[in-house]
Amino acid sequence: MRQALEQSSPKTELSNEKINHSILPQKLLLSQRSRLMIVDDDAQLLDILRVMLQPWGFQITLLSDCQQFWQTLDKVRPDLLMLDIEIPKINGIDLCQLIRNDLHWGDLPILMISANTDDETIQRVFMAGADDYVSKPIRAAELVARVIRRLEHANVLKKLRTLGG
Repeated sequence: MRQALEQSSPKTELSNEKINHSILPQKLLLSQRSRLMIVDDDAQLLDILRVMLQPWGFQITLLSDCQQFWQTLDKVRPDLLMLDIEIPKINGIDLCQLIRNDLHWGDLPILMISANTDDETIQRVFMAGADDYVSKPIRAAELVARVIRRLEHANVLKKLRTLGG
């Protein structure tokens, strides 16, 4: 029985390896072309997010000063925006609404970050037009999966718009 398990083990590893190699390159190509802009006043959290996302090949722009938000947004032209809810001088939810109402940036995927996990806050996040929500403390695997999912979804929508328009 042990021999049978040992002999079947490499086959399982090989099939898993084939599956991973067929899926992973697509995800890596997506991430290597994708620009992320992350807005949070907490420099330590920005650094943690950079460490979580950089190995995936994302081009990351970190912003801790919201006074430079629109200029940085126009300069970077991100594929996905991550906003903290608690930003000095402007609430992240309010900023999300402003972006949704902007003619140029209204379709930008927005992922909100917050330590608040109460139902009212989460409802406000989605009512403001956010595409997704990640709660603190942030788990790397969840964050990467959500970012890639949002980017994939945005790419599908772009393709559909070009086919329809």
